[in-house]
Amino acid sequence: MILIFSTISFFQEMRINGAATNNGQHSKRWYETPQLSYLKIGYLFIIGCLFMIMNCKYKNCHKLGKYCNFFYPEYKLWTFCSIIQPFLILLSQIIEGVPNSEEKKGGEAISIILLFIQVAQFYIIYIYLKSCWKPVSQQFFSLYRNKWGIFDSARFTYYATRIFGILFLEIIIFAAFNLLIQNFLTNSKSSTPSNGTENQNQIVGKLNNIKQGQEIGRFIFTVITLIIISPFIEEIIYRKVTLKTTNFNWKTIFTSSIIFSLSHINVTKETIFHLWPYLLGGFTYALTYKYFKNIWVGILTHSLHNLITLIIVLWKIFNPHSVNTIATNTII
Repeated sequence: MILIFSTISFFQEMRINGAATNNGQHSKRWYETPQLSYLKIGYLFIIGCLFMIMNCKYKNCHKLGKYCNFFYPEYKLWTFCSIIQPFLILLSQIIEGVPNSEEKKGGEAISIILLFIQVAQFYIIYIYLKSCWKPVSQQFFSLYRNKWGIFDSARFTYYATRIFGILFLEIIIFAAFNLLIQNFLTNSKSSTPSNGTENQNQIVGKLNNIKQGQEIGRFIFTVITLIIISPFIEEIIYRKVTLKTTNFNWKTIFTSSIIFSLSHINVTKETIFHLWPYLLGGFTYALTYKYFKNIWVGILTHSLHNLITLIIVLWKIFNPHSVNTIATNTII
């Protein structure tokens, strides 16, 4: 809802002001209040609650109860990511709005909450993998080993070509849609994904610190997170957990793609045009998992996508006067 308001306001600014947000800024919009911005994470909380209600309601049913018990690790992981984590993020946002006299205290509380979220997320992922490590590891080894555990070059070549093919097709489609949007919104490039989403701009800001020789440790952690941690966690949560428990239902595929895309943008500052790159990526990875029934194909494709984007971003940081290409519009 907020995203729709943002998009409508964007076109109103184009009509009234000619070229809206040319300098990267926009006027205060009526719905940009702290209370409404909390709705950004509300959808995750609602879906998580429905997920929990379903588990509690049917766990005593012989047929569905057996189903729920089989997928219990998935339910537990989703409960944390869609109920507990959004609640803690919401709490940190509320604390962030404390009076100036409590600013230092509020900042410390926010840091503690965010640290707890990170630690808890890694812990819950660890618990999930501990209970499901055998099938997850078997899927990884199946990318290059036969049923006897011996390296199979044909199998390795098959999956490698598919992964790079999916990645290439995703980038081509993304670039084509991005050029279409740029041509449609010729006077407002700053409000389209071509100038980066809020999520990407934050990442670029962290990476840009390396140019001044600052925060080397944080830069290294950011790189590791982009290439390894984020693709793995996001594919587990948004694809493996949601799609596996619904037997790859098409409604779930679309829903998981929407949830994935909404979690990457700021709905009070961005428009629908910032949503579609992540929607495209989420839908691509969901179809990949549905087709191959191997979560590692999506993880590796996602990781390579982020790696290519990282290389492009670093190139632009160290070569600010270089000519932009279509590839520079790839979004993390």
